[in-house]
Amino acid sequence: MALFPLTPINAYNAAIDMNKTLRELNTQYAGQIPQLKIGIGIHYGSAMLGIVGQKHRLEGTVISSAVNTAAHVESLTKQYKCSVLTTKDTIAQLARSQPFKFRFVDHAFLKSSHSSIELYQLIDAEEEFRKQLLSNYLPLYAYAVKTYKENDQENALKALEEYLDKIDNDFVASRLYNTIKALQNSTPKPH
Repeated sequence: MALFPLTPINAYNAAIDMNKTLRELNTQYAGQIPQLKIGIGIHYGSAMLGIVGQKHRLEGTVISSAVNTAAHVESLTKQYKCSVLTTKDTIAQLARSQPFKFRFVDHAFLKSSHSSIELYQLIDAEEEFRKQLLSNYLPLYAYAVKTYKENDQENALKALEEYLDKIDNDFVASRLYNTIKALQNSTPKPH
């Protein structure tokens, strides 16, 4: 766990740098060791930082619901096959002129409460070719998400089909497509 004061900008930059360095290490040691992967969860909020323990065994710790949420977001990186996930609340802390690109992933329920959070992928953490590909088709993906959130399942599916024709190996988009398809199939048709 790492803490970044005041703004999530440094957390996003650190996540991008960590992924870049990991790709370089994987290239350097290709064939010698298995490919390494990381998952980073970024969430913003206040926290209580302190030292706990006994005289001969002290350790620093951080306690807050924001820390628990960040840990939960990090655990979801495996499920969504994203190297960096963040929350809508964290993105909201950025200035309008922020340089990062994000895309909606899903709504996720927190283990510790009955509330949900909106998850977003940090596109900038992807390798350069994939980052460019995702960025090029981000408006189409964003349209699919917008229509999905407006309960326009038909247009959301059409947009995602077009998107998946362009980017065929996109787990997040495929998962969203399957979610909408399942919703559409479970919705009773009017007689």
